[in-house]
Amino acid sequence: MKSVLLYIIFIVSAIGLMSNQGGRGSTSGPATTAPGESGQTCGQSGCHNGGAFDVAPEIELTDAAGDVVLGYVPGETYTVSLKINHSGLPAGYGFQMVCLTDADNTGVNTFSNFVGDIDDIMLLDRQYVEQKSRLPVDLIPLTWTAPEFGTGDVTFYAAANAVNGNGNSGGDGAGITSTTIVEGGPLSSSDIPSLADISISPNPTADYINIASSESIVAVNIYNTQGQKIISETTDRINVSDLRTGLYIAKVVTGSGEVTRTFVKK
Repeated sequence: MKSVLLYIIFIVSAIGLMSNQGGRGSTSGPATTAPGESGQTCGQSGCHNGGAFDVAPEIELTDAAGDVVLGYVPGETYTVSLKINHSGLPAGYGFQMVCLTDADNTGVNTFSNFVGDIDDIMLLDRQYVEQKSRLPVDLIPLTWTAPEFGTGDVTFYAAANAVNGNGNSGGDGAGITSTTIVEGGPLSSSDIPSLADISISPNPTADYINIASSESIVAVNIYNTQGQKIISETTDRINVSDLRTGLYIAKVVTGSGEVTRTFVKK
């Protein structure tokens, strides 16, 4: 009798651990707080809330050259990276992500090439990507193909958690984020200045960045990795000393167009 009881306890504990590690979609549905969802997320009462880990996820889109971009070219393939910023020392991580059109919130269901413990599930006619079991890393790169021309701006929505591995959702941490990517349209080489003619220095920097350009600078707009514009200047020397440590995107506008550059504030 004692051995049977121990076996039952083991099975129940194992199921609890599995439910803590696997993705939410197949059991509880979508949880990114994207439009059309119930509004529930992994940080609400009873699920990965009130723990020791402060979670602040970020999303960024990079092109085939590895450059961070704020706009997409229709039909091109990109890497969508979810960075699960956090405090403390979690035992692992989980997430859920979806991409929707801004025009009518339909799913842009073009995530592909899943590897390891990452997979997708269709919910609300949308493709949600999430973990199959607890992930050991806090940086999650996903392959995504931009939609056809005329789709317009799209937004990525994500929920992420950092877990303590205790077999249930208590004592963890969670956060949500979203990033809008504009439709850039197909560009020809005559539409933008030569990439080699625009540079940022020093990089990394602690206080100022200097923009070197072969053409006159019309404007320099600086964005964080969530796509929010935080500085707008018309000079080639910009004070960034008040920015937090991290990665930033500078869009340099000249008479020929604009070029995106990234820099690190240390």
